[in-house]
Parts: sequence; structure tokens; C-alpha cells
Amino acid sequence: MKSFWRACAAFTLVASVLALATTTVAHSGQSPDSSVIDSAAPRLHVDGKHFKNAAGEVVVLRGLSLIELHDLHLNRSGHRFTIDLVTDRTRGWFPTVLRLPVFPDYYLPDPAGYVEKYLHPAVQYCTAKGLYCIIDWHYGVSPFERDRETRRFWKDIAPRYKDYPNVLYEIFNELDTTKWVTGRLWRKWRDQAQQWVDLIREAAPENIVLIGGPYWSHQIRGAAEYPLAGRNLAYVAHVYPGGHYPNFFGWNLGVDGWERNIGEVADKHPVFITEWGYGFSEGSEVNGTRANFGRPFKKWADEKGVSWTAWVADYDWRPVMFDRDWELTEFGKFVHEWLRENAGPPPGRRRTGE
Repeated sequence: MKSFWRACAAFTLVASVLALATTTVAHSGQSPDSSVIDSAAPRLHVDGKHFKNAAGEVVVLRGLSLIELHDLHLNRSGHRFTIDLVTDRTRGWFPTVLRLPVFPDYYLPDPAGYVEKYLHPAVQYCTAKGLYCIIDWHYGVSPFERDRETRRFWKDIAPRYKDYPNVLYEIFNELDTTKWVTGRLWRKWRDQAQQWVDLIREAAPENIVLIGGPYWSHQIRGAAEYPLAGRNLAYVAHVYPGGHYPNFFGWNLGVDGWERNIGEVADKHPVFITEWGYGFSEGSEVNGTRANFGRPFKKWADEKGVSWTAWVADYDWRPVMFDRDWELTEFGKFVHEWLRENAGPPPGRRRTGE
């Protein structure tokens, strides 16, 4: 969310500079542990505007985003608690994908330590549960000012998980740019992002790569006309009741805004909504209800066939999906109901009939 990142931008810059000056990152591959790989969800590929499995079947992923992995351990009960909570089939939870945000200001000072303590255990746990997982480089600043840091991250992470068929890479969470996004700005972003995609592809030729867009990934329309080059690429949008979209002055006008911006891309390429949600917080872009946001968004997303992870599985980070007793909020109930409509075995266990 952009409000958090504006508060943290100064600290992140200092931490990033110090880390780049002092830290050496390992680039070795990370072979999947034999204890979990048999449960791994099968590799997907991009075919036209769809994700498909090896049998050629269209796959739509639906799930949740966790809070930042370091914070899960520092301020919560760890990744296992939250992942177990939101994948408990006896309580009606049926996600097929989880998003794992990595904050640069936690990763950069000690990349190897961060991976060992936080990222790798979470990836392993998702893999063992037969789920897809997204490694999300969770910057919320200008991408043109974070090229070195982003290259450093993906040089480390891309080869580590190249052999994990269930791992997707989200190259840059949200772009802090003007809301008036022109074709020129999109092309500038495309040229920057292409360098990171090419870097990832040198080490990880098969993992699906997710690419956001300007103005906090609210505006991705440029991808319809000016896509990136490469295979197994998909585009990311973030959708909130207060999102800004092209051709509209003021707040988001709902389905028309989504269709003109995101829908035009989804008609040509796979689209993954890696953040969406609603609730109430004073003066916040997340303010909305089931009636004026949740139901219209669900109808549109199902009709377009886009994949999604709801933001966010927590009681404090907005919009909250739980209260402090880990009971569902109204937004959490909506997400839970939507996932339950598409109930099935975890993707990695369908092969073994579990």
C-alpha cells in the first residue's frame, strides 16, 4: 500500500545504500528439497491470455497475500501459523496460491540471512502444501531509482527457485509515479522492466514472471499496446475502491474503469490481480463495501478469468481480513466465500489423488 511506503521511503534509501556497499549475495541455485517436491504444484505456462498446465487446461489462481515475511515472525506467530490458518480445509479455506512479500529494507542488509530465516522456509511450506506461491519484491517507490537494488535481488532469488515449478516472480510491487499515465511513461517503464525480466530469464527460463505498472500498479493499459518481450509473462494490477484509472477524474468508477484499463490487457495477456480488497479506514483508498465494490469486482474478475490474491491476511494491515482474535471481518468473509466456491484439492496433490 502506498501510504506505508511513503512513510518508509527515506529509511529504505539509507538501508539500501548501506547494504549495496557492504553485502555480497550468493547466486547459487536452490534445489527443491526431496521432502516437499513431490507435493509441488505443477509448472504452468502462458498460452495467449491464459495460464495453462501441461495438459493444456486453463488455470485461474485464487488466494491471499500474507504480510511481509520478516514481520510475520517479528510481530505475529510466524509463517506457519498464518499459512495453516488460511489453508485449513476443515474451516472452508481453498486457496491455490499465496503471495509472499519481501520488503527491501529487511532483505538488503543481510540477503542470505533473510532467505534462510524467512523466505526459504515460507516457500518450502507453500510447496509442501501443494500451493503456488509468488515471491513479491515489495517496493513502492520509483522503479527508475531502484535499479541496482532490484537487480541485486533478482540475481540472488531467480536462480534459487528456478527449479521450483510452483514459484512465480513478481518483479516490483508498486510504482510511485504520476497518476496521469501516458504511453510514453508506460514505454519508459517497459524498457526498465524488460531489463529485469531478461536478467531473471538468464537464470530462470521457465518461471512465470509478473509485471506491474505505473501509479501503484493501478494503471497497466499500456501493456495491451506495448507489451514486454519474452515468454511466460503476465501483467499485474492492484484494485481498490479508491484506485485511479485512465480517462477518469477523481476516484475509480468501478467496472468501466477496470475494463478500460485492466480488461483491455486481460483480453490479450494473462492478468494477475495480486492486490485487491475493501473495508473502512479514515481517508483511505480501501474504503468500500461488499455491495459497492466486492460483488461488482467478483463478477467482473470471474467473467475476465483473471487470477488474484486478496490483500491482506492480517488483523492490522489494511484492509484487514481478520480481527485480533483471528475471526473473519466482513471483507475476510467475502474472500473466504469466493475461495470456497472454487473448492478443490491443492494443485500439487491433484496428481496423487490426495
